[in-house]
Amino acid sequence: MQTAYGAKTGPEDGYFVVYNLSQDLHVYNEQEKAYEPYIEGITPPNSAHTVFFETAKYQYATLLIRTDVPKSYVFINGLLYKNLAEDEWLEIPIKELNSYGEQIALSFYGSTNPQYKEMIIGSKVSKATLSSKIIRDNLFNMKLREQLANFNVYIILLLIIFTFLTLLSVINPKAFNEYFNFQDLLTVKIRDTKLLISKPLNQINITFLVLLSMLSSFFYLLLRGKGIYMFQNQFPHTEVLSSFSFLFIFLKVTLLCVAGYLGKYFLLNIAGNLFGLEKSINIHYFKVIQFNLFAFFIIGIGLYAYFITPSSLNLNLGFTLPLMGFLIYGLRTALVYFTILKSTGIQSVYLFAYLCVVEILPVFIGIGFAF
Repeated sequence: MQTAYGAKTGPEDGYFVVYNLSQDLHVYNEQEKAYEPYIEGITPPNSAHTVFFETAKYQYATLLIRTDVPKSYVFINGLLYKNLAEDEWLEIPIKELNSYGEQIALSFYGSTNPQYKEMIIGSKVSKATLSSKIIRDNLFNMKLREQLANFNVYIILLLIIFTFLTLLSVINPKAFNEYFNFQDLLTVKIRDTKLLISKPLNQINITFLVLLSMLSSFFYLLLRGKGIYMFQNQFPHTEVLSSFSFLFIFLKVTLLCVAGYLGKYFLLNIAGNLFGLEKSINIHYFKVIQFNLFAFFIIGIGLYAYFITPSSLNLNLGFTLPLMGFLIYGLRTALVYFTILKSTGIQSVYLFAYLCVVEILPVFIGIGFAF
């Protein structure tokens, strides 16, 4: 079988070869306690052969595995992944391997002869489309990105969000201007007698809470569309979803976000009463919702634009997104700190302890659940 770049392979020759992993085999040396490259005729016989590769490089592709011998197994990072059927292709979308890490160890246990083992990264798109770069007179270097799964549904979600946003601006323009006022966002001395602050769970605030939840849901699904899964991938893979099912998941995540933001308010009430900081609760909650509306709107739209347009900028999302998240969360916490300090006159020591409980501690708990 041909395994050169661009050659047809896989079930019914339905894939083009992107990379032949079989040429990068390693075997484990028990004496040295380390992996060594497999060299035909020199390396002693071994039933297990391992390859290492970075999943981020092949998000658009599929891992194809096949063997001609019975009783063969595939391991990922030392964990059994699949029992292989003889002479049948195993197809694994590489996006589904993101949860194992940016670099994975793929081990193939079976025959001692690697010629009976095929491990190939393939893609159903044409060879021309697989080109990772377009160069014209050395002036432009544009990387083609894979189209988002359920691309059209993301457009529908944006239309829903912007329609709801427009309705809020028309129905209650005063509240809309208070929430989406950058100058007001940065103001650290505010009165807790303002309607939006004094009654955090009134009908007006709840509608903006729903808007924030819709933006949060869109951001979550946007990351899923690029193979970045949170909370142990509780929903089916987006590539096999119908538009209706995808919209249902959007609604479901939105409702979960509403419950989460309401839970945030009750957490602030409990902690505020414990620390004797009752005056700070409503101000704190208003600033959190206001800041998150700005953050999720800007980042969500920005990431969507980045994902769908060719650009010379190639971000490492595994590094950029956590860094961006910590910076934004740190900025929000600092803004809340100074707003409460200036608006209520609470002692900074009590305020710092209070924020550690309601802002910093939940971050570490959330990271544990999310990843």
